[in-house]
Amino acid sequence: MISDFRFESHIQFQNDSAVPGSAADGPTALQLPLSLPSELLNLRGVTETIESMIKHFSALDLAWSLEVDGIYGGSRATALLDIDETTGGQWVLALLEHASTGRHSHNAGGAYGECVITLAGELDDILDDGTAVKLCRGAVMFHAPNTVHEATSHRFWAGLYHQPRGCTAVL
Repeated sequence: MISDFRFESHIQFQNDSAVPGSAADGPTALQLPLSLPSELLNLRGVTETIESMIKHFSALDLAWSLEVDGIYGGSRATALLDIDETTGGQWVLALLEHASTGRHSHNAGGAYGECVITLAGELDDILDDGTAVKLCRGAVMFHAPNTVHEATSHRFWAGLYHQPRGCTAVL
């Protein structure tokens, strides 16, 4: 978690429409960050590698978790930005370089299972109906609760994801 971030309820789903939210919206509220450090959005001129991105984000003093991808041979790095201890919900900054997210399921109980926001690079993912998609800078994608998928970057991808109820690894 980083104290510079404020993750507050901003939008809630009510009868399939988005309306302004309040702090008392409850567990189905869509949680969007209202205050983001400029380092997350200003990535022009940053080389698309994990090493360069971690250096770029150094001012945020993040605790990075680094893993080698056993299938694609690349690396993935994640930094937890915020966690809701009561729901398991989490905001994560993720970096993939010739790597995948690993196969996972989005836990039930939220208005959606996962929100993926692409900051840089490209991510190959699938829609909940099985249609393949390529997410580029600025793309936002939602997965439903209980969906299982594995997203992959064959070159590089940087992004944010929010899982309101967390996720479970699927082997």
